[in-house]
Parts: sequence; C-alpha cells; structure tokens
Amino acid sequence: MRETLTRPPADPLEAVTHPEPYPYYARLTADRPFGFDAALGMWVAASAQAVEAVLEHQSLGVRPPDEPVPAHLTGTATGDVFSRLIRMNDGSYHRETRPIVEAELAAIDGEAVAKIAAGIARELLAGLETKELPERIDRLMSALPVGVTARLVGLGADERETVTHAVAAFVDAIKPGVPAASDASTVELLERLAAARDREPGALAGKLAARLAEDAALANALGLLMQSYEATAGLIGNALVAARREAVGGRAVSVDARFAREVARHDAPVQNTRRFALEDCRVYGRELRRGDAVLVILAAANRDPAANPEPERFLPERDNPRLYTFGRAGHRCPGEEIAVTIAVEAAAALRSTGVDWAMLPEPAGYVTSTNGRIPRFATRAARHSEEGA
Repeated sequence: MRETLTRPPADPLEAVTHPEPYPYYARLTADRPFGFDAALGMWVAASAQAVEAVLEHQSLGVRPPDEPVPAHLTGTATGDVFSRLIRMNDGSYHRETRPIVEAELAAIDGEAVAKIAAGIARELLAGLETKELPERIDRLMSALPVGVTARLVGLGADERETVTHAVAAFVDAIKPGVPAASDASTVELLERLAAARDREPGALAGKLAARLAEDAALANALGLLMQSYEATAGLIGNALVAARREAVGGRAVSVDARFAREVARHDAPVQNTRRFALEDCRVYGRELRRGDAVLVILAAANRDPAANPEPERFLPERDNPRLYTFGRAGHRCPGEEIAVTIAVEAAAALRSTGVDWAMLPEPAGYVTSTNGRIPRFATRAARHSEEGA
C-alpha cells in the first residue's frame, strides 16, 4: 500500500482500489472527458456530461451484442440466472420486467428495513471488544447487506450465514475463470428462494412470483441478493472511513441518510460500470462501432466540478447533489433507499457499542475489484485467523 501511494493509478481500473484515486480522476475529467484508451481497448467516459450521455444513450447496452451471457457461463445454471437479470438485459424483457421489480422494491416499508438492519447489525456486533474491531467491521460489511435482503425476499434468519456464503460463491462464479462447479451455490439459492416464495408469499420473492414467470422471479430475487453483497458493503465501509476522517479532523459526525449519500458521491462504492455499442452509433461526438465497450467512471462524474461545486469537499449538507453512483436512466439501481438505510443502521449499531468514530481503524487495503471500492479493515492474517476459528 505504501508503494502504491508513491504513484498515481496506471489506468481507471487500477484507480478503483488505489488509496487516493481522485486526483487521477480529476485529471482525466479535465483532459479527456471521453476518449479511447488503447491500453484497455475501450472507450472511457469520465466527465459528468459524458457519463450522462453514455448512460442515457439508446444504442448502448449493458452486455456485448454478441455475448448476452459470459461465454464461461453458457450452459450453466448460473448462466441461466444471469440471462434473466434485469440489470444484465436491455430490450423488451428489461422494459417489461424492471417496472415490476422496481415497484415491489418501492413498496417495501423503509421503517421495516431499518428495524431488520438494526437487529441484524446488533447481532453481528454483540460482545464487541476493541481488539477485534477490524475483523468485526469486515464481518458487518459482508454479512449485513445480504442478511437484510435475505429477510426481505423471505428467507429465514437461520439461513443468513449459509445464504451469505452462497451469494459470495455466486458472485465469484460470474467472474471469468471459475469452474462450473460453482453452479452448486446457484442451485442452492434458487431452491431456498422457491421455498421462501411458497412459505412467505407476502415477502419479496413471493410478490415477484405473483407477477412474473417463475424463472424471472427467482433470478431477480437472487439478483437482489447479489447486488446487495458488494455494493452495500462498500457503502458501509466507506461511510465508516468518512466518519473516522471527519472525527479526526475535529468535525461533528452524524451518519444519517444525507451523510451516506454524500459518501456515495465522495467515495463511491461502485466506481464504474460498462456499456456496449449495440450498433454503430455516435456518442458524445465520437463514432463508436458495434461491440465497442465503454468504461463509465461514475466516481469521476461525482467529482466533476461541473456537476457538484467544490467536489473534493465532503459536505453532507449539500443541496441537491448530482449523484451518479446508482446510475441513471433505465438501469438506475432501484435499491438506493434500501442500501442507504442499511449503511445508516450499520453505523448506528457500531456507535451504540461505545465505539468512537475517531478510534475506528484505517483501512488495511481494498478488496480486489475492477469496479467496487470496498475497504477491508483487518489484515489478511487476521481475517484468515478469524475464518479458521
């Protein structure tokens, strides 16, 4: 980590887990708001205006036109689920399915989400001792988002640990190079969700099943578990990083919804996303060919001074900030309110243990990723020790 601090990121992908990527993003936004990166082999959108142009363009989709499902997932249960996720689809399926998923998420009572999140967070932090703070924070980040989402879709509290491990395996299975044996976790999750649908028809899995075909309902219930796993973990972790920094700087800290949204802007848990040209098209004044990839740097757009004045300052009191972390247009994340609530309740539960923000540990590093900025507070040795206990 010390070596990384001596040099800026080599490219936008390395920036995701760099200790301080934002000066690099600022230069990219100012010097090349939208351009082709020959080393990465893709276009890069950095400025707020370019990011908006890409995310709102009708000829840009979320998957390469000739590979709707990653090649290594073809013929697997994981690939079948992937093919039915609204976040991985465009066209008629997306137009018909997304409003249903979005409406059911919007109908969830925010106070109920907060109550569930607070209860699980207290369980995860029970008996906390100062010496184990880094390991327990890491556990809180990984287990709380999936635990809350699992309850919302209808899974039982006794399934939380098993489901968290299965979701982690599903997320790994989507990444290239993982053997099809990882399908076991996908099959297990689908079976558990089917049982939850039948057992708790009033929960989210049951409500989706009442309005969608079974395979679409179960896939998108699983997709909600997947989306909560890393993105919300990053939001929790980055909120704690911000709380520590502000407290050490002598500023009052109240981790409420406005604080969490400013964290999402200032230190985005999802730094970038991708789009692909579905046909030859013109984007932000440049000619793209069918199949061209675009790396959309949401974190850079959040810090574009044209979008947010004094973007480098952390100001929870900002009026109407422009926030790109949750996307825009047809693929905007429908779970923003739930993610923010979980992050706020995680911080509240930690604070209720008597932990002072200024005594929080600094991150030991970041989880290896090309798009998610997820701090880890325990050293690898400490984490392995805890996992083996």
